[in-house]
Amino acid sequence: MQKLLFTCVIFLFAKFSFAQEPKVTSIINFTGTIGTYPVEMQFRLIQKKDSIDGEYYYVKSGRDSKIYLNGTFKNGNLLLQERSYDSKKKKFLSSGYFKITAINKTTISGSWGKNKMEASIPNALKVKLVCRENLNALNPFKFKYSITKKKANYEDMSKAASSYYSITSFTIDNNRNNPQKIIGFKELDLVDEKADVELEDMNFDGYLDLKLMINYPDMSKGDYSYIYYIYDLKQAKFVRNFVLDDIGVAFFDAPTKTVFKYDADGSGNEGTKTYKWQNGRLYLIKEQRVYQDDIFVHYKEYKVFNGKSVEVKSYKKKE
Repeated sequence: MQKLLFTCVIFLFAKFSFAQEPKVTSIINFTGTIGTYPVEMQFRLIQKKDSIDGEYYYVKSGRDSKIYLNGTFKNGNLLLQERSYDSKKKKFLSSGYFKITAINKTTISGSWGKNKMEASIPNALKVKLVCRENLNALNPFKFKYSITKKKANYEDMSKAASSYYSITSFTIDNNRNNPQKIIGFKELDLVDEKADVELEDMNFDGYLDLKLMINYPDMSKGDYSYIYYIYDLKQAKFVRNFVLDDIGVAFFDAPTKTVFKYDADGSGNEGTKTYKWQNGRLYLIKEQRVYQDDIFVHYKEYKVFNGKSVEVKSYKKKE
């Protein structure tokens, strides 16, 4: 009898949907100076938590020389420790400390030192940063989010997939009594027990957009992706972007306003595709590839003609 009851409970749990708040992470970009040195900085904040992490780089050194941050954000005050890579010791080591105050939603300032004490002295290096996103006009980090889901249950479902959930709807409440409800998900759009939502300006118009992480547990590579929604200012809602969906896992660089996609097969064959926005649409502008046992880097360049990316140049260079 107990076994039958347990089976019935599992069946009902798999059949019916329930709503739950997702984990919401906001990615915010800043530009400014540490002392007299120009920097680009990015923070990652999790809704309803005071922890913060991020990264920054000195413009002169380039984006490949990133320094990583972690700390707390409480009552408008940021306390951050940084870690830099030590090439001699071949590991990341503590290399500095920030004490920063958020003046408003778009400007932060403070000081930097090699340690907490040095960051607190009057002649510490001054930090001045301005937010690249227009959070005064729109700050969806303050919105409420709810994902309705049910236990994954579809034909030929694997054991790995059975621990995930299928989405039935996604509701975004902008606190103005006008919630947006998104439907039309597929059975194979699987999320973790706590779904992941990320807010980031993906088309570089100053407004945070939205992406929802989707899992593919049966794939050995590329086992996750995103469903992307761009914020439409005129409609005052998030609109799905299928071009970004097709890219899969995209990376967004606010200073250069470019979108990247990386791929690798684990055998030395790797590639990077670079995209740019033009008139509200995303276009491929460059492709870079390396192949196993090949000393050359292969390039392709594209230009937009009649709404399509057309290859105009290809060449190769030695690494």
